[in-house]
Amino acid sequence: QPASKIGKAYGGRATCPLFTYRRQAVKQIPGYRKLKYVLDLAYEQSASGKGKERHADDKPFEHQPIMKIGREVGTGFPLGQASKKITESAGMLRRNERWKAKHEILGAIVYLCAAYLLIEEQDKQ
Repeated sequence: QPASKIGKAYGGRATCPLFTYRRQAVKQIPGYRKLKYVLDLAYEQSASGKGKERHADDKPFEHQPIMKIGREVGTGFPLGQASKKITESAGMLRRNERWKAKHEILGAIVYLCAAYLLIEEQDKQ
């Protein structure tokens, strides 16, 4: 959807007001500590784990293949990769490979974040 249509849908703003990101320290909200824990694990995996070792090439996240390929072929790339990781995780759970399954789920979260960022980029165009 063009940004102009999105803006009209949200009273002239390009993003939904419910999801306005405040660029300040995220405070701890009671009842959401465990969610933040998992999101932090996904961040850590991407920033210093396998993602950084295999894909970063000392580049910031927005210049890594996860984002570059998405710009070239569309948001279907990170969404498809997330779906693949979810499917792989389900198979690992069936084989009782619980640690590996959790690792794949964190990777899916990172791919979903990339899809979100790509959509934000498209909204700004």
